[in-house]
Amino acid sequence: LQAKSQAWLEELTQGRYKEVQVSAAGDLALASSQDGHYYQDAYYSTGTRNLIYLSLRLALADMLAEAQNLTLPLFLDDSLSSLDQDRLENALTALTNYAQDTGRQITLCTASHNLQQIAEGRGLNILELNRSV
Repeated sequence: LQAKSQAWLEELTQGRYKEVQVSAAGDLALASSQDGHYYQDAYYSTGTRNLIYLSLRLALADMLAEAQNLTLPLFLDDSLSSLDQDRLENALTALTNYAQDTGRQITLCTASHNLQQIAEGRGLNILELNRSV
């Protein structure tokens, strides 16, 4: 889990963060790219913390799919909503590349118009659901 989540984190942050530790109790610590020391996840911004947790979810999804030798679809619910523009672009690129490389379908649910515009600009499939009264 730790090795897979580290690979995801490095991809999602374009190498800014490369090392994450997961304790047996589930506590997380991330190595600072500036000084190399490990800090608990609360030390980092909300966007960075969300990328840590996303990297863990993606690593777990990979492990489950590999254990069963399946190509499972991946559903993410607003997993990128708290990211700034650069992190959002990086994460969307990483997920798009992953879907293309593995053949996995990724469904990303969001209420973010910014994310929708970026996805449309990249030619990704958009399905907009409207609320009917």
